[in-house]
Amino acid sequence: MALLHREQFDEMARHGCTMPECKHENHEPVIFINSRCHTGAQAEISYEDEDKLRLYCGKCNKYIADVAIKEAKGYKRCHINSPLQISYREGSGILKIECRECQALLTELEVA
Repeated sequence: MALLHREQFDEMARHGCTMPECKHENHEPVIFINSRCHTGAQAEISYEDEDKLRLYCGKCNKYIADVAIKEAKGYKRCHINSPLQISYREGSGILKIECRECQALLTELEVA
């Protein structure tokens, strides 16, 4: 299983946005985490350890990747049934977890 670190996220972000149907206008180098099995479907997260975050498809639970993080942080969802929007901006070192329905920031995790 892949364990992604900050260097890998920065490299992916340099290659551009991965959001399906995005026209790639008006945003800096950023990636949005989506599953390969259900393109555009929600990605979900779970903490595997204090320093490891697991990303998986919210539709079929298929593994996407593990992310090395500096510290697990709790968060509360504002819209329980809404998918998460998970993004990373090149050079930021931060994985942002937002509500896809209202765009509220749920938490920010520092990538190791």
